[in-house]
Amino acid sequence: MYPIDRVMPFAVANAVICAEAYWADSTGRRNTSNLEVLMGRPAECMTALKGRSLMKSPGKPSLPREIERKFWVLIAAGQSSEEAAASVGVSPAAGTRWFRESGGMSPFERAGLSDRYLSFAEREEIALLKAQVTG
Repeated sequence: MYPIDRVMPFAVANAVICAEAYWADSTGRRNTSNLEVLMGRPAECMTALKGRSLMKSPGKPSLPREIERKFWVLIAAGQSSEEAAASVGVSPAAGTRWFRESGGMSPFERAGLSDRYLSFAEREEIALLKAQVTG
């Protein structure tokens, strides 16, 4: 390259000046400058512009409970979560998510309590009788 103090073509001189003016500063892990780069408009600007706060995304709609119930029946029959998901017509990711979120146990078919423990109705009845006697 040409030394800066010598005469050089305009394009080369302009490139040297631009390179000196816009020096890339690599800091941290992201290889970016210390200044933050804003994308889009700030939320405050949009609130002032529209007169209301930004709307939150509701996310993906959930699948019908009947489909999930069929999925758990297939899991109980011994299929993997991916196979059961494909059988009921949902993505393998949805089947894996259902399996992971419920801890591998069906949220629909819970075993009933044994006779060793009182049901809520029995406990409530005992409490009412006890309150009448002491009342």
